Formats: sequence, structure tokens, C-alpha cells
Amino acid sequence: MRITNKMINNNSLYNINNNKEVMDALNTQAATQKKINDPSDDPIIAIRSLRFRGSLASITQYLEKNAKDAVSWTSSTQTALDKAVEIMRDLKEQYNAATNSTNTNSDKRSLLEKMKADATEYFAVGNSTNEDRYIFTGYRTSDSLTFTDNNIDERMISAVDQSHPFQYKGIAEHFTKDNVESYTYTSYQNGTTYSSGITDGDITGVAPGITPADETQVEAYSEYRLRLSYKNIDDVTTGNTYTYNYPNGAADNISSYTLTLKNYNSSTNSYTVAGTMNVTAITDDAEAVFTGDTDTTVYLNTVTGNLIFTAQTQKQLVQVDDIEFAYDKSDWNEGDVKPEHYFCCTEVGDSNNTPIVYNDYLQEMNYSVGSSQSVKVNTNARNAFDVNVLRDLDELEDALDAVDKAEAKVEKLKKMQDDVETYPTEDEQEQIRILLGAAEKELDYANQKVTTMFSNGITKAGKYFDEVNLAGTTCGTTVHRLQVIQNRLTEDQTTVKAQASENENVDLSSLSVEVKQANLYYNAALMVTGRISQQSLVDYI
Repeated sequence: MRITNKMINNNSLYNINNNKEVMDALNTQAATQKKINDPSDDPIIAIRSLRFRGSLASITQYLEKNAKDAVSWTSSTQTALDKAVEIMRDLKEQYNAATNSTNTNSDKRSLLEKMKADATEYFAVGNSTNEDRYIFTGYRTSDSLTFTDNNIDERMISAVDQSHPFQYKGIAEHFTKDNVESYTYTSYQNGTTYSSGITDGDITGVAPGITPADETQVEAYSEYRLRLSYKNIDDVTTGNTYTYNYPNGAADNISSYTLTLKNYNSSTNSYTVAGTMNVTAITDDAEAVFTGDTDTTVYLNTVTGNLIFTAQTQKQLVQVDDIEFAYDKSDWNEGDVKPEHYFCCTEVGDSNNTPIVYNDYLQEMNYSVGSSQSVKVNTNARNAFDVNVLRDLDELEDALDAVDKAEAKVEKLKKMQDDVETYPTEDEQEQIRILLGAAEKELDYANQKVTTMFSNGITKAGKYFDEVNLAGTTCGTTVHRLQVIQNRLTEDQTTVKAQASENENVDLSSLSVEVKQANLYYNAALMVTGRISQQSLVDYI
């Protein structure tokens, strides 16, 4: 085959151009410090680069956004729970101090005021926020744990009834046999009327020919009870409740109260109704009058929130797995715990909105902190802030009030006994003596109840302390776990960055050698091509 000069020149120019392309590619790599500029330069590197960048973006999102926010949330929760633990520890100490036998009723009342201050602060901690989001109310982060002045003032504008701006129906509380407790109350019978002690009418009614109440009419009864989480509930049996007709035309209003007994069915993972018990509404514990130990009547004191029953009923209740009781409540004050954070219920107090049905009070806030990995970061109020803290103190205050009232009756009767001018006859003095015996018996029962309540309060306060302490420990474990996750994500981020850099970035030292080699080849090609181009066929003729 004949090779012409033109063919030689063309091939030389082609090879020189290829060398220049190589040099251009190497210069571009040196300028950008990247191995490729277009996916077509090296599809394998391009594919791996996309994967590394996707992984890096995901890790960065988990590390700098999700995990960071989760740590912030749990750290705020931990700080709040530490404060709650400190408050509960102080409450335990106050209970211990109150059991001192030398304390007068006035001393105990002073201690009670300190305990109430602790309880107020305890639930104020429950209203803690993180970036203006309430941290103990599940995913209802704009809703405070307790009623505030702002809540009540805002609802006044649109309330169905401004005197009762918040109205809840069907607050469903669930109890177990562990919630059934012994309960003692004092009852005074005057004919068909029952009260917690002798009345002012009995005392002022002292006059010749009157038969006064004696101490046999004042008795302390030991029964059993379930205590609701709230007092001053609506008495639906007398129509003392608010009727709300739902938009569909149906009226969801109850006219009686019922205890529903349920058993757990493990095969279906559900509860089945085992029976019901009718409940009779009263306004004073003393009205819980039983015909004997076999009486199965259940009384509901709508003022105190006590469900009172005998040992016969207690035996039935402890045989079932769940005891449900639903009730209405329209009387709410600042500082009361909102029921939607603890129970299923329906709120109907806003005239501008349809009823709000709350069916879930144990919401979980889960943060994604890795591929197929999430962490529960919130602590539900129900697991940390026990509403019984307030109920115990309310009962203590009522018990101390009962002591003060009984002491006032005793003091008044003693003065009447000394006032022979006003009560000169033997008959009147005998009446006063009998009434004084009844009043002193009432006082003894009241003092005994206070002593027992403060003593039991030590155990209860210990239980509340353990609950909030466990919540704090659990939260601390979550904080530690998130910190471990953050460390792992940081290491993963460093690793992926190194892998991505190795995949995409050029090695400058190696590139420098390649550039020198390419430049040498290019210059050599020019020199050789120049020498060859000088020769022609004429030189050989």
C-alpha cells in the first residue's frame, strides 16, 4: 500500500490533536480538581457520585436537623422532669414533717399551703415549652397541660355558656383493682337527714324540752371507694348539666351514671363487658347509707368525686380487669388539668365549633434519625404528672376544714356550758353536755382522719416521686441514645465525605505527573512530526 505524505501529515495532525485533548482534559481536572465534568466522562464515577451525594444529604438531614431537634426536645424535657423530681422530693418531706405528733391543726395547715405551692409549681412544670411548643401534651403542642387565664378569657368570647366556658362530656376514666381503696367517712343522722357532723341548728336549738343529738348518732363508716380525677362534676341525674345537641340532630347526653365492668380477652386482644352497676348521685359522703355489708349500691359524691361502695361491691370489682366510668364536667378553674391529655372525652363548650372528640391521649412523637430508625422523643403528661397530687391536697384541705369546724363546735358548746345565765336549766345544760359529747366525737374522728391521711400521704408522695423519677430516667436514656446516634451520624458523615472525595476528587500529585507526561508526549509528537514533514519524495529522486 502506498503511503503518501498527505496521509502521514493527516495522521500526525490527528495524533497531535488527541494529545491536545488529553492535555485539555488534564488541565480541566487540575482547574476543577474533579475527575469528571460530565457523566459521560466516566459513568461509573458519576453513578457512585450520585449515590454518595444522596447518602451525604440524608445523613446531614438526620444529623443537623432531625437529631439536633430531637436532642433539643428531649433536653428540654429532661430539664423539666428534673425540676418536677425536685418538687416531688420536697413534697415527700412536707408530708413527713406533717406527721409530727406535736403539730397543731394550724401547723398542718401551714404545711399544706407549702404543699399546695409545690403542686402548683409541679403542674406549671407540666406547661414547659420548647420553641413555644408544649412538650408534655403529645402532638397537640399548641395546647397547654392545664387551664390558663388565657384559655378561659379566649373561650369567653365564643362559649356556649360564659359561666362555664369549657364543657366536657363523657370523660372516660378506667380503673383496675389496684385503684380500689378503703375509705372512712363520718356520718351524722338526724331523722332522715344525713350530714358529716352535728349542725349549727342542733347547737342553736338548745331549749327546754328539746331532745338533742347524742354521740351515738355520729359514726365513722369504713367502706371502699374509687376516686375520680376531678371533683365538682355535673350531677346528670338532676339535670344539673349542659345539654348539647350535635349537628346531626342526635343528642349525646346522659341522664344517669353507670360503672362498666370489663374483662380482657387475650385471644382477641380486646375487652368485653362483664356487667354494669347503677350509680346513685349524692352531694355529701355522709349520704352514702348502706343497709349492710351485702348492699351493692354505688354512690357518687358529685362534689368530692368519690365512688363509694361496700365490701360486697369491692369483691366484684377486684374480679374484673377494667372498671370504666364516664362523667360530665363543666366547672373548670385555672390550674385544673385538661382532661383530653389523660382521658377520652368530648369538648362541647365552643359555640363556633362542632364538638371536639379526643380519642387518643398517649400520642407518640417519633423523630427519624436514620435509615429505618426512629426515636420516641416526647414524654406524655399522664406518665409524669399524676392528677392525684392535686386530689390528695384537696382532700387534706377538706379534712383540715372538718377539724376546724368540729373544734369551733366544741368551743362554742363549752362557752354555752359556762353561760349559765343564758342556759340556766338542768335540761338545757344536759342538752349541751350531750351535744358536746357528739361534737367531741366528731372532732376525734376528724383528727384521726387527718392523721391517717398525712401518714398515707407519705406513701402516695413516694409513688408520685417514683413515677416522675422514672419518666426522668427514661427521658435521660433517650437523651443518651440520641447523643450516641449523633456521634454515629457524625462518623458516618465523615466516612461518606471521604469516600465521595476519593471518588470525585483528583490526586493532585498524580495529576501533576500525568500533565508533565502529556506535555512531554505532545512536544515529542510535534518534533517528530516536524522532522517527518520536512521529508518528501523529491528528496529520494
